[in-house]
Amino acid sequence: MKVDFTQPDAVTLLTSSSHAPGVPSSNPTVDMSWTTASDNLSGIDGYGIYMASGAGGPSNVKDIEEVTSYSETLADGTWYFNIRSVDNAGNWDSDFESYGPIIIDLPPVYSVTPMTAGSPATFSVTGADPNSTVRLGYSLTGAGPFTTAFGVVDMTPPINTLATLTSNGSGDASFTVTVPGSASGRTLYTQGLNNGVLTNSLAEFIN
Repeated sequence: MKVDFTQPDAVTLLTSSSHAPGVPSSNPTVDMSWTTASDNLSGIDGYGIYMASGAGGPSNVKDIEEVTSYSETLADGTWYFNIRSVDNAGNWDSDFESYGPIIIDLPPVYSVTPMTAGSPATFSVTGADPNSTVRLGYSLTGAGPFTTAFGVVDMTPPINTLATLTSNGSGDASFTVTVPGSASGRTLYTQGLNNGVLTNSLAEFIN
């Protein structure tokens, strides 16, 4: 009978098919893959993983089995994927492998309260860069698509400025305006821009 007191090797070829290191992405789901670690005695049992704001070793807790891929949906920010191997005898690799920085830069979210002619409506943007300019454009002509210097927008020219706002320290901005009485029965096509990043688009019917 063989007794295994030897730590396993680390994984190799750790990479991501969804995110290049150091390149901002609006995709929050990170897909990781690697070549399995090796252990010549008891064999690999699984891995401890640690998704964090910096490179750092996972604890001695097995999080996943002996697989070669892993996916996780992350919040906005900068992340590192860290992985450490454990063998079937309970020996942990004293080192770990790390991949990053993974930069998640989610686009701002744009919304508006129900619109009725002659009544106030509130336009809101969340998740913008803190203390930055948020520009809201609109069209009454159609939903595009139309190519601009900032990408394809869901508005048909002519495109006009609805408002220019400044986000607060949390990245939120909003304004309230009374919908003109003459706008009843029309559809407002609108989209925002923050530091070169487009928000989602809205097509809001005015009652």
